[in-house]
Formats: sequence, C-alpha cells, structure tokens
Amino acid sequence: MRKKRKWILISIVAFLLVLLGIYLFYEYVMKDTWVEEEAAIAIAKEKEDLVTVTKTQKSVWSEDAIYWTIEGINADNEPIMVWVRYGMDKKPVIDENSVHSEKIEEGTSEEEMRSKISSQLPGIEIVRLQPAVYDETYVWQLFYKENNRYYYRFYRFSDGTELDDGFQLPVTE
Repeated sequence: MRKKRKWILISIVAFLLVLLGIYLFYEYVMKDTWVEEEAAIAIAKEKEDLVTVTKTQKSVWSEDAIYWTIEGINADNEPIMVWVRYGMDKKPVIDENSVHSEKIEEGTSEEEMRSKISSQLPGIEIVRLQPAVYDETYVWQLFYKENNRYYYRFYRFSDGTELDDGFQLPVTE
C-alpha cells in the first residue's frame, strides 16, 4: 500500500512538472509577440487617443506591409481602427505614415463586411477576415475556402469596395 501511494505521488508531481514545462514553453514562444502587441497598443494610445482596446490582430502581407491593427474606443467614445506599421526587425516603424486610424462608423465594420461577403460569395467558408494593408491601401483582408481551394480578396476599409480580383492559392496535394 505504501509503494502504491508513493507512485501516485510521483505521478502527480511528474504530471504537474510536465504542465509547468508546457506553460513555460508557451510563454517563451509567445513573449516576442506579446511585446510587439503591447508596443503597438501603447503607440495607438499615444498617437490616436485610444482609450479602450477591444481587439488586436497582426497582419503580414509583405516585408513592407507588416501591421498590428488595434480596434477600440477613442477619447471621444467613438469606435476606431488603428494600424501601426512594423518593420522586419519586429519593431514599430517611426515616421509620419507609420500610424493610421479611421473611425469605424466612417468606414466598413466587420459585421457589414461579413454581410456583404455572404451575399456576394454565398457558400464560401470564411477562414479569416481581418483589417490589413494591401498595396498601400487600408483594407479588409478576406481569406476563404471555396470548393477545396483557398483564396484571398481585399476590400477597401473606407467603403467596402473590392480591390482587384484577389488571389487563388495553389492546390496542395
């Protein structure tokens, strides 16, 4: 009976150590991302009078189009979207065009885009819809699946109009 209790205790301690290891590994892997996100939020609060943050997302389209988008409420209690540009060194770009914001009510909200997409492209599976920058234009980036193929489409954030015809990703077997 004593040996059984000893093995149960050893098993519990080993399990807890494995959980601790997983947690520490996750924290180590995510640390740089969290630092980037916090810096982007701080910049958005400083430059665009952001008071409350409701959602953050990272968008990478090319070396010149790495952005953190921060959705939140400004000092005038209006919902806004803020784009903060980053460089390949994972640091914010510091110039007069590195931070951009738009009031959501003056642009196209995520709900409006989802409604437009569902009527324009019925039957697709939306994988991701996020604010981004494409061809130096602030956009909604749609990544979706249709008939076992994946596609990208871009819609202007300001008015929801579609840019180009989008892209079809190659089929992988």
